[in-house]
Amino acid sequence: MNNHIKKMLRITDEHLYLTNTEEAKVKGKNSLIIFGIYSPMPSACKSCGSTVVDNEGKSVVVRNGKKEVTIRLDSYQNMPTVLKLKKQRFHCKNCSHNWTAQCSIVEKNCHISKFITLKILELLTEKISMTVISKQCQVSLTTVLRVLKSVESQLPQQLKPRSFPEVDRLHLTRQKK
Repeated sequence: MNNHIKKMLRITDEHLYLTNTEEAKVKGKNSLIIFGIYSPMPSACKSCGSTVVDNEGKSVVVRNGKKEVTIRLDSYQNMPTVLKLKKQRFHCKNCSHNWTAQCSIVEKNCHISKFITLKILELLTEKISMTVISKQCQVSLTTVLRVLKSVESQLPQQLKPRSFPEVDRLHLTRQKK
């Protein structure tokens, strides 16, 4: 069953294991919650480059608990989908450096999956407003703008917007002196 869910979600990482699924309310909406564990073994320390096992056969890089993160996935059957993932933490005994394993379905320090980012980029090519895109992808308008700005440097000069004319809302604040 684990492999079928991974195929359905287009997850190809062999070190990611899905353990359970359930339906629950998240922010007032019925959501599909998928629980998983991400536990690869690194080949060396990211800081000092020490190998996992030293010349004497002792472990240098050891597992150091898990960190739970919540990753927003693309909706499944019009139901918001969330992956609660326990990522493996590591500790290097040589340099005392700690780090968390990085999963391939999200960027570092991000909780929105790459699949949602690609869906936003695909919808930006259509003639629909950013507000509709944010509702369809179940993200904020700011996230849609951030994705658009991230690809702006890759656009040809004639296609680059001078400003973002599709912004649907404008918030003004008055500062008291």
